[in-house]
Amino acid sequence: NSLEEHLYKWLSLFKCKLEINALLYVLANHQYFYPSDISNFISKIEEFQKNSNVIVTTLKEAGDNNGTHRLLTLRNSDLWRNKGSEFKNFPKRLITDKSVEKVVFLSDNILSGTQTSKSFAEYYLRESHVNNSKDYFEVLKTNFDEFKNRIKTLDEIIFLSVKYTRESKQTIREDLLRLGFKGKISFEGIEVSFEKCKYE
Repeated sequence: NSLEEHLYKWLSLFKCKLEINALLYVLANHQYFYPSDISNFISKIEEFQKNSNVIVTTLKEAGDNNGTHRLLTLRNSDLWRNKGSEFKNFPKRLITDKSVEKVVFLSDNILSGTQTSKSFAEYYLRESHVNNSKDYFEVLKTNFDEFKNRIKTLDEIIFLSVKYTRESKQTIREDLLRLGFKGKISFEGIEVSFEKCKYE
């Protein structure tokens, strides 16, 4: 049986033409990660981790079970195990370790940038402390102002992803500057077209 036949049989399970068209659009615009893309991503993580003045982490805890965490644990479990404490405690380390100059936030994909921006606007850099309800890393109310000041005065925030878009760069940069970040904002990974990634 050909791949086309399997696809046809699967799509025949759906009765609504709108659903079928949406599924075909998603399949046509799927962004595949080549093994070399993932290897480059992991290599960059390991390179950043060699610098004691850099924190390498994610925006959400592993309990969120998003694509980034799955990518890290499936492709390189040693990376997660060996540096697990850093991934779990980045707010605490940022507050206690004054030598930290940069934070690298990992993501598998950054498409529109809105999820990343929301994590800062609604939690990490919001005006006042709020209880954590979206799998973000815990920041205690007593440390929130100090943590927020440390984020805002970092030399650089780097967003390292397998793929990202030009639109996401613009969205995140604009929002971080609006929220008071004063340092350099960088993106590393493969830049792809947002038009080829989105679906309506």
